[in-house]
Amino acid sequence: MDETATTVTTLDGLGRLLRELRRRQARHHGGSPATYRDLAAATGWSHGVVGAYLSGQVLPPTDRFDVLIRLLGATPAEQGRLATARDRVEEGRRAVLAPPPGPRQLPSALPAFAGRAETLAGLDRWLGHAGHGVVAISGTAGVGKTTLAIHWAHRLTDRFPDGQLHLNLRGFDPTAAPVPPADAVREVLGALGAEPARIPAGLDAQAALYRSLLAGRRMLVVLDNAATAEQVRPLLPGGPGSLVLVTSRAQLTGLVVADGAHPVPLDLLPADEARWLLTARVGADRITTEPRASARIIAACARLPLALAVVGARLAVQPALTLAALADELEQDRLTTLDTGDPAVDVRSVLSWSYLRLSPDAARIFRLCALHPGPEIGLAALASLAGQPPAETRRLVTELVRVSLADEPGPGRYVLHDLLRAYAGELAAATDTQAERARLRDHYLHTAAAAAMRLHPARRPIPLPPPAAGVVLADVSDATAWFRAEGRVLVTAVRDSADTGDDRYAWQLAWTLADFLDREGRWQEWFDTQSTAAAAAERLGDESWQLFAHRSAAGATIRLRRFGLGRELLERSAQLAAGTGDRVAQAQAENTLAWLLELEGDPAAAIPHAQRAAELFAAAGEHRFAARAVSGTGWYAALTGDFHRALAICTRALTQQRELGDSAGLAGTLDSLGYICDNLGQHPAAISWYGEAVSTYQQDSDRGGEAATRARLATTLAKAGDASGARTERELALAIFDELDPESAAALRREMADGSS
Repeated sequence: MDETATTVTTLDGLGRLLRELRRRQARHHGGSPATYRDLAAATGWSHGVVGAYLSGQVLPPTDRFDVLIRLLGATPAEQGRLATARDRVEEGRRAVLAPPPGPRQLPSALPAFAGRAETLAGLDRWLGHAGHGVVAISGTAGVGKTTLAIHWAHRLTDRFPDGQLHLNLRGFDPTAAPVPPADAVREVLGALGAEPARIPAGLDAQAALYRSLLAGRRMLVVLDNAATAEQVRPLLPGGPGSLVLVTSRAQLTGLVVADGAHPVPLDLLPADEARWLLTARVGADRITTEPRASARIIAACARLPLALAVVGARLAVQPALTLAALADELEQDRLTTLDTGDPAVDVRSVLSWSYLRLSPDAARIFRLCALHPGPEIGLAALASLAGQPPAETRRLVTELVRVSLADEPGPGRYVLHDLLRAYAGELAAATDTQAERARLRDHYLHTAAAAAMRLHPARRPIPLPPPAAGVVLADVSDATAWFRAEGRVLVTAVRDSADTGDDRYAWQLAWTLADFLDREGRWQEWFDTQSTAAAAAERLGDESWQLFAHRSAAGATIRLRRFGLGRELLERSAQLAAGTGDRVAQAQAENTLAWLLELEGDPAAAIPHAQRAAELFAAAGEHRFAARAVSGTGWYAALTGDFHRALAICTRALTQQRELGDSAGLAGTLDSLGYICDNLGQHPAAISWYGEAVSTYQQDSDRGGEAATRARLATTLAKAGDASGARTERELALAIFDELDPESAAALRREMADGSS
């Protein structure tokens, strides 16, 4: 043993020494030699790696070699000689295996690379701090993952002088299955100069040899188009010095968690970078000549780099083709216009590679996403489309997110970019989707109705048929947040339903939107949806629905300060209410007319209409609305300067509203009391009333009411000598008015400039 240890120079010889140690240990203990599995269990290594060490296929690292010979019973003296023998073998192997120059396998970089400046700067910062490691670049098909990786890799070649490896793992490929990890490792071993005869058979042993060959080197490894973290993991270096760039449509979360990879998710290009990319492809002259058409092209391409490259190439090879003509083609049929005839760069084909990797149930979810009017779909809406429980739907849509066929911009919110939606739409067109569409419509109508009642509990609910089986309603505990997320879809659905002849649905959905659109300051949309609803109700011959829609549209025109049209609509609503004998509708028309007269500058004329509204509401048993109308009477009295009468009326209304728990009405009354006390010189009381009003408006998500009260509170604070508090309240009011009501914002700014408060 000692003599052999001093003369061994090869990996085979070292392996024979280890096997002899194992046999000697067995003889000393009077049993069979320890198996590879026994040694693997004792060390925590895989039995394949143990076998490779003992068979002389892989050189154990120094620390492992020391553990192994102690485990096999080597004496302290033998351990020193065996360690020297191991170092001698390693020195010999370095001389044999080290390739003269390292491999230089990077593909050429794209000459017209444009954009991704922020991403590249972030990668540079990360590398400057880390120096080496693993980067996982993920994103949807055609987003430019490979282009970015190769571009950045070429900038880094000087930092990794020992060579660059590039391997296409074919994770998403239409012509071949993903490259098996063993095949991938053998390929890079060959690139690193390992002789085929010396490459061990097992994957663990191959990966160990790969790590040995990279040890001490500074190499750049690009692993393109990976399918899974498991496919990549055997190709990661075992020590510091090298950089690995992985690209994948999958998120490779496991690589981030278990291997410390730095995640770089790529999104669609920002609008300015999309323009740069198109400009780099077709030239600045054509872009500046047709700026609107270029913007249409960028929008139709969804800012997807591959799509922009395709249209850029087409414009380059067809110089007579105008950007406007190409934009027309794209808007008529995006995917067909982007068909190049080459599957490698045809957008439809490239998207299909991800779709074909989905499970059948997840593929159905992808197709169903095209039925949603967009741009985002919530989990409950998607579950309704699928007719499945939310938990199962979440599991399936997560599969889409993992392979970048969908994004999740917020919890439970999902989005497909326009080209993905177009592709999903082509797939969905081949199936019958009537039941799915019906469930989606029921989801939105019933959820919106529940949210509307949450915003305004005092409203009279409208009768609705029960939702279809499989419909899932969203959580509307925060009704304002739900409406904000879905408002665009709902407004579009009102118009589309009316256009397709579904007048009943159009009116019902418009009814749910009225209070939300008012509170959000989306008054033109409020008017448009209610006008659509009024026309739908007229076609249906339903006078009760007509009168609500006309009155609601009148409210929008009053907000928009189109008082003449508002008066016409209110007169129409009042006539319908009188004809039907609906006291509540008559009262609402009177109340709205009082509000119109106030804004026209005639609060005295408003008082009898508010009083009449209060009487009609009380007679109909609508006590919340009656108290609000009483409060309105007090407000109009205050505007006429009759503050003591106004104080008595509003105090009485306040007591009723507190008893009834009507927070929306209460906020207005509190604001009125603040105004009244301010004008009576009772500034501390006014400040207190205003403060409670602001809190109540905030609880009800009534931002317009909050802003108006803050503006009045600022005036009172200034009178009370609190200039700082007044300035703060004005700034808060302006921030809301700028968003909701620019005319009120301008008036407040004029007031501040005049120093009138």
